[in-house]
Amino acid sequence: MTRFNQHTTGREVVEACAPAADGKTILITGPSQGSIGAAVVVALAAAKPEVIFLAGRNKTKIDPVIEEFRKENTTTRLVYVPLDLSDQSSVRAAAAEVNSQIDKLDILFNNAGIMCTMPFTKSAQGIELQFATNHVSHFLLTALLMPKIKAAGAGSRIVHTSSTGLQLCDPTFENYNWDDGKTYHPWLAYAVSKCSQSLFSVALAKRLKGTGIATFALQPGMPSTSLTQNIQQEGPASFPEAIGINTARFGGVKQDQSGDIKTLESASSTILAAALDHDLEPESGKFLRNCAVYDVMPYALDPDAAERLWTLSEKLIGEEFKV
Repeated sequence: MTRFNQHTTGREVVEACAPAADGKTILITGPSQGSIGAAVVVALAAAKPEVIFLAGRNKTKIDPVIEEFRKENTTTRLVYVPLDLSDQSSVRAAAAEVNSQIDKLDILFNNAGIMCTMPFTKSAQGIELQFATNHVSHFLLTALLMPKIKAAGAGSRIVHTSSTGLQLCDPTFENYNWDDGKTYHPWLAYAVSKCSQSLFSVALAKRLKGTGIATFALQPGMPSTSLTQNIQQEGPASFPEAIGINTARFGGVKQDQSGDIKTLESASSTILAAALDHDLEPESGKFLRNCAVYDVMPYALDPDAAERLWTLSEKLIGEEFKV
């Protein structure tokens, strides 16, 4: 049984598991000020990582996170890496920059994400924006960094910030462009992108079996962040719309999500447990919530769907993902 729960803060996880972070090389996407990713970085100041790469679009939104980290930790090297997940060329450039500076990568946090974009929008490569940003570009980034992750060896972790919002619809990722936007719904597209992160973790765990490298997808919780503050108050991209879709899928029964309402500090805990808690290593490929294995929708762990997604993702990045 895990030693952490829904009330645990990220700092408490780091303090309990500090040796798993000390001396480590870490990369996190999306650590902008006021985000869960920022809370992850600040919590890691309680340990002594060797270096943390902070990958995001806007350095001015990451600089305050660096300043906060430095109040407690002045020894860990912090490196900003420009990264725009809506464009695979930016992902390739970021991976090349990181790979040129490291011999190994111990922890990869595929954390950045977008939610409920309106209207229907495509990435630079012509892929629906949520699917491209939340899944495809992280798939590419992981592929490009995999040699360094394997060089770190047993104990390394790959962590995907997913969401129980994946339960809003079945994983219809083959129609990732929603009939070129004609059938697009912002919440359903969000759900598919988040389910894809879970299925990616399932397929990756299969390929990493026996290496000691673990991977997890997870629900961090729902604090108030820039991600949620941009959600519309009404209409197809509103929270009431999402609740209505969810309730209808469960036969009119409203789902209790009280355990997911968190502060930024407690929302960072499951992400950090996935990266640092040795007790979770045997559970690689499973879905986490509140720092423990969670019984997520079966289709989010379906191995056949995971393999179909892997094949599609390789097609969308234009190369084989070699593990």
